[in-house]
Amino acid sequence: MSADKEFLVTCSVCLCDYDDESRKQKFLPCLHSFCQSCLTQVKQFDRIKCPICRCEVRLLSGDVSTLPDTYFECLREMEKKMKEIQLKEMEKTRKIEEMKQEKEEMKREKEEMKREKEKMKREKEKMKQEQEEMKRKIAQQGGQIDLLRWSKNRLAADCDELKRFNQHMETVVVSKDRQICSLKKFATTKKLEDTQNQKRPDEAQTERNEDLYFPDPEDIFQLRDEADGENALRDLLYPEDPSEDLNNEEWIDHQDYIEESNEEESRCMNAFEDDFCDSMADHLEFLNIM
Repeated sequence: MSADKEFLVTCSVCLCDYDDESRKQKFLPCLHSFCQSCLTQVKQFDRIKCPICRCEVRLLSGDVSTLPDTYFECLREMEKKMKEIQLKEMEKTRKIEEMKQEKEEMKREKEEMKREKEKMKREKEKMKQEQEEMKRKIAQQGGQIDLLRWSKNRLAADCDELKRFNQHMETVVVSKDRQICSLKKFATTKKLEDTQNQKRPDEAQTERNEDLYFPDPEDIFQLRDEADGENALRDLLYPEDPSEDLNNEEWIDHQDYIEESNEEESRCMNAFEDDFCDSMADHLEFLNIM
């Protein structure tokens, strides 16, 4: 009998022929066959090491009887296991691909999150700049509010000053009216006196004759011999009318009073114009700043 045939009918361990009882032929996944009795003896828990190639086999149920009985059955088992292995490999490959895709997706998400982070950082910087700009505008508007408040107070003060000036001008107008009335009254009185003094020639001549003053001749000769006798003599012969001097003095007093009033009014007007021009210049400068 050849060695191959002997291998098929004889156990390689006990060298006994196979039968259908305790010597039943069993195949390991390595395609080596042994009798069930020998495999039971070399079994350790749920594992068996091939006595020839030392390949370790794990028994699913822990029983040697579950091993295939024939070569073809072993091949079918091996094919089945290979398919299972292939399925597992395919499943593993699929999972690896899924993991790769998930990894790529996570990478894209990471890049997207990185871009979002950069965008948020830029927006944060922009918001910070806008906040600083808002603070600056608030401070500037606060200064403008102070300027507006100052301008309002200045305008109120100017209005009060203008009211006082108007009251003063009303007082000046009343004073001028009084001066005009006084001058009219003075002119009327003067005209009345002139009218009363204009009488008929004979009556005027009689009154002049009555009012004539004839000095003593000795006084005349004495004044003529003195150094300033000519002026004294003229005063003696032609005395001045005291009523006319009085009227001239009153007229001069009225003129002086009117001139002083005009000068005071002019000073008040100039001072008000200067203050008003300064105030308007300040307001124009404030408007240019705004």
